[in-house]
Amino acid sequence: MKKVFDKPVEITLSVVGEKWKFLIIRELLEGTKRFGEIKGGLGTITQKVLTQNLRDLEDRGLVKRKVYAQVPPKVEYTLTSMGKTFKPVIDSMTNWGNHYRAKKLKLPESEIPHDIEIEILDETPDIVEESTPRTRKKDIDSFLL
Repeated sequence: MKKVFDKPVEITLSVVGEKWKFLIIRELLEGTKRFGEIKGGLGTITQKVLTQNLRDLEDRGLVKRKVYAQVPPKVEYTLTSMGKTFKPVIDSMTNWGNHYRAKKLKLPESEIPHDIEIEILDETPDIVEESTPRTRKKDIDSFLL
């Protein structure tokens, strides 16, 4: 029996609640793309995982798949009108991520993005640093990702 969610955040997460789905939507917000173009934009995703996620997004009505009758087969993916409604969500996540990264890297105030409510984030306590702060880029990137 499928669980029925009644809270908006639960509903959203049940539809696109994993990293790859958000990233696929982000890629398709740029316009119609073929499978290889999507895969190239995502980097480390496997063909199997991309196929599964595209099928799921198609089943949920967020992605439209168009197959051309030719040899070799040509398939294009595009967002439906419902899929396009994720643009503000993706934009907000991008803005928040940029702001968080700038704060975490302790960039000067002039380099911190000001396209979101900074006051909200400034009220959040800083993450407690270890006694020996890590300063290598690799360590910072692994923490952020």
